[in-house]
Order: sequence, then structure tokens, then C-alpha cells
Amino acid sequence: MNAHSDPKSHIATLSITGFKSAQNILASWGCNSEQTKKILGLTDNAFRKLKSASDSANLDKIQLERISHILNIHSTLRSVFSNPKNVKNFMKMNNHNDFFKGLAPIEIIESGDFIKLHETSIHINSLREN
Repeated sequence: MNAHSDPKSHIATLSITGFKSAQNILASWGCNSEQTKKILGLTDNAFRKLKSASDSANLDKIQLERISHILNIHSTLRSVFSNPKNVKNFMKMNNHNDFFKGLAPIEIIESGDFIKLHETSIHINSLREN
């Protein structure tokens, strides 16, 4: 960013780009708009602004962190699985390890609870180490 760039414009661009990427990933996992809003911590108004790529679509730090977790989960799944179906479907599959307790990861994060999203991201990232 150069000295003449508008910081608000930069935040809006970052917000919109991150949102679009996260929205595409969440859609590939089978999430609808309501689930997407909850997972990303968005109000109806913020969701509309982001979808329309409005210059006033600025996300806060926590919302950007939520997007970061979605992008990191997706990146981990792409590095762990060579089969695109596994990348797409992992989040919808029931998982019986201690953290997931038989639930699908998407069931845990769709509550919108930031801590659950953060912990899910950590547990999925640990797949890289196995």
C-alpha cells in the first residue's frame, strides 16, 4: 500500500476479497447464507454490503479472524487430502475423535461460536502433522 492509498478502501478491499473466498469455501461445504452469516459473525446488513462489494463493507478484527480460520481449514484439507471430494466433504463427515465426538466439523462451527471455530481450526490443522 502506498502513502496515498486510502486505508478505509484497503480494509474494504481486504474484507470483500476475504469474504468472497470464505463464502465460496463455505458454500462448497454445503453452508447456506444463514450458516455463513453465523460462522463469519455477520449481520444481515454486513452480509449484504459484502455481497454487493460496497466500499463501506469493512469487517472488524474478529470477523477477519473468522475468515482466516475458514481459509486455513480449507488450506489444511487441500494439503492433507489429494482427492477433491475429501477436501469438499470432510467438513460434513461425522468425526469420532475426542474433540468432534461424532459430530461433523461443520456442525460445531455453524453455531457461530468463535472459540469453537478457533478450536476446530486447530484440530483440523493438526492433521498436517499426522
